[in-house]
Amino acid sequence: MPLQGGTISGYAVSDCFGGVLQESDSEVQCRLLGERHHLDRIVSATDAEQLICTHIRNVVQVCCVPNKTVLQIGILMRDVRHHEVSFQQQKPVIEQLIKVKSALLPLGMDMEVREPSFYPIHVMVWIELHNGSEFSDVKYQIEQILNQFFHPVIGNFGGTGWRMGELPTLEQIRIFLQSAIPNIF
Repeated sequence: MPLQGGTISGYAVSDCFGGVLQESDSEVQCRLLGERHHLDRIVSATDAEQLICTHIRNVVQVCCVPNKTVLQIGILMRDVRHHEVSFQQQKPVIEQLIKVKSALLPLGMDMEVREPSFYPIHVMVWIELHNGSEFSDVKYQIEQILNQFFHPVIGNFGGTGWRMGELPTLEQIRIFLQSAIPNIF
């Protein structure tokens, strides 16, 4: 089935500004395919996710959950340290984008833009020191590694970040610690 719509206009890839990372070639291709798919309108949850990420570059992840007549849209901003401020600044822009681009609003489907809830994760690690290692040094190293692993945007294995609603399992935490610090059991 041929794609409907016109040709895709050219995009200039330039150095980024404002704290937004430069897109790789595969990210540009994915974004262009997404634009071709949704043709710049929201008719499904997937379209909302793609359109918001395409138009607002400091949004790193969108998760849409249908709930009866409301499509709840969770937004994860790139700046996780100042997420609440960043989200509040972009929320009106996202809501306006949805009003303009949505084909679901006239059909009686409301959309609610929300930020994710961040929950603390507590991990207990038993440490056996070898060869004169200092407890405080090993503890600090483990804390840094775990903070990196739990980071919602750059954490997880390979730095791919965590999907909204996904939590690491005990097994994943153990494997990550063992791979980062080989003498941990």
